[in-house]
Amino acid sequence: MPRNFIFIAVYCFISLSLLLGPFQDLNSEEISEEIGQLWRTAYKLTKAFSDAAGPRRIAESVRSKIDKFKQHLPILTTICNPGIKDRHWSQVCCVDVLRVASCFV
Repeated sequence: MPRNFIFIAVYCFISLSLLLGPFQDLNSEEISEEIGQLWRTAYKLTKAFSDAAGPRRIAESVRSKIDKFKQHLPILTTICNPGIKDRHWSQVCCVDVLRVASCFV
């Protein structure tokens, strides 16, 4: 039974990490909650597969990828804020252009 969960967790994580579309349509709270649940599942699977090296490595890999993704949640929360307007995006783009331009000076 736990082997089924690992593949479900991998599928869910891949689905979440490949989200496409405008940031305004994403719900950062739901994404954060889902990522937390996936991490807990991967953690439990790592413990459940302590005696099976292959599945344990997969669970550890998934947990590691989730940890890396979790680092971006604060940024995701900010850019998914419904209060961000077009003028804010223009300001962000200007900052990025200035950063890139300063690399070539």
